[in-house]
Formats: sequence, C-alpha cells, structure tokens
Amino acid sequence: MIRKFFWLILTVFVAVPMVILSVTNKHMVKLKLDPTDPENASFMLEFPFWYYLFAAIFFGILVGGFVTWMGQGRWRKTARTRTKEAHQLRAKADQLGEQLKLAQRESMKDIPQLPSK
Repeated sequence: MIRKFFWLILTVFVAVPMVILSVTNKHMVKLKLDPTDPENASFMLEFPFWYYLFAAIFFGILVGGFVTWMGQGRWRKTARTRTKEAHQLRAKADQLGEQLKLAQRESMKDIPQLPSK
C-alpha cells in the first residue's frame, strides 16, 4: 500500500512539472542541423520547444543509466563469481556431510551391541 502511495506521489511530482513545461514552452523552435548553411531548410527541424526539453531529459536518462550500468559491470561480475563459488561450496559441504553420515553408519556396524533384556 505504501509503495503504491509512493508511486502516486512521485508521478504527481513528475507529471505536474512536465505538463507545466509543455504548456509554457509551446512556441515553435527551429533546430538547424547544417552549421555550414543555416538557411538550408532540408537540414532543419521545427518543433515546439517542449519537444526538445523532453528529448533532452529522455536522452539524459538513457545515457546516465547506460553509464551507470557499464560502471557497475565489475561488481556484477564479482557477484556472479561469488554466487557460483558459494553454490559449489554448498554442494561440496552437502557431499561431505553425506560421506560423514555413511562413515558413521559403517563404523557403528563394527561396535558390538549389548544384549537386550
């Protein structure tokens, strides 16, 4: 319940500023992609300014997430390696435990039993 409330509040705090940005920045802006000939209309995009704002935010989130993911690769590899080692050690401990139980049963066979009354 608290998690749903958290996401609701987060959505409101993100959605409201985005709506405000899109309403206040709706004038058209030209993005010229040819720096040598700024009058060339074939390399020009014209969108409302909030398109560019949201594209920049989205691109920043993607790039930041990718860089973070790449930076944590070493730690993910270490976690995979240690998890594999832990599974191997657990299997070895289980195997040794079974061998110990078998050895104890075998050693108990050699001990003479007391007669019962």
